[in-house]
Order: sequence, then structure tokens, then C-alpha cells
Amino acid sequence: MHTSTIITKTNVMALIASILLAIAIIGPPAMAANKKPNLPINIQSNNASFNQNSGRSVYQGNVKLTRGGLTLTGDKLVLTHTQKRGQLHAVLTGSPAHVDKQPDQSGSHVVTGHSKQIIFDNPSHTLTMQGSAYLKRADGNSVRGKRIVHNLKTGLTQAQGGGSAKQRVKVTLQPGSQSHNKSQ
Repeated sequence: MHTSTIITKTNVMALIASILLAIAIIGPPAMAANKKPNLPINIQSNNASFNQNSGRSVYQGNVKLTRGGLTLTGDKLVLTHTQKRGQLHAVLTGSPAHVDKQPDQSGSHVVTGHSKQIIFDNPSHTLTMQGSAYLKRADGNSVRGKRIVHNLKTGLTQAQGGGSAKQRVKVTLQPGSQSHNKSQ
């Protein structure tokens, strides 16, 4: 009986050691996947003005904002930093303004598009495109409308037309695309 107690303790110790080893190996990547990315924001423009007190900055002329896999380009960018570090609200205008979202640690959805105005809200992970908006996914599916809202985290896209036949929402679904197959 004493021998079985030692074997049981040995087995338990081996099991605990195995669990700790598995946590040490698997734990950090799993924890990193759940951690919100704190990616730097890089901006290039011809002119810039900053107001540190309000957290607002304005960039004009050939503007390019990059953050991870997200690239926004246009004529003018008004950027507002919120109270939380790394949180931002960006309003980009252009003729048209462009978005290019490639996979990175903040999301795996690939989308490109353009509109007269693009609003990027980091806390909600949304792009709101207004004025002759066009958005295309990597699978070839696309949507046109007066206003498009796309969630970069979930991949959900919502579009609105303007009421007239010219301003109706227009969707193109490619045969065999993932989005098309999921909706069936």
C-alpha cells in the first residue's frame, strides 16, 4: 500500500509537470492572441499641425496613415486620440480616399476600397465609408453604396443606398467565394 501511494504521488507529480510544461509552451502564444495589439501609427503628409492639449492633429496633402496592416491614403486627415493610449478616431477625405487592409495581428480580413470620406474608429474596429463608397474583399466579393460600414475585427459589412435607382446598393458575389457559400 505504501508503494501505491508513492506511485500515485509520482504520477501526480509527473502530470503536474506535464501540465506546467504545456502551459509554458502553449500559454504565451495563446495569451498573445487574446491581447489587444498596441501597434504604432505612422503618418506621412505634406503639412501637419498638432494640438497636444486636445489630442487633435490635422494632416494635409498626400496623406498616408499606416497601422499594422491598415493603410489609409487621401488628401486630408483629422486624427483625434482618445483618453486611452493607442485609441484613435480618424477622418480621412479625398478624391477619393483609399483603404487597404492586409492581415496583421489585429485581424485577418483583407479589404480594399475607396470613398469620398473614410472614418476609422479604433475602439469599435470599424471603417465607415461615405460618398460613392466601394469595398472589395480578397475573395473578389464587392459592394458599392452611398455608405458602407465594415468591422475589421468581425468582417461584417453593412451598406446603404441613397434612395434613387442610381444610388442603390450594388453587390457582386464571386462563385465559390467563402462569403457567398456561408450565406447559402
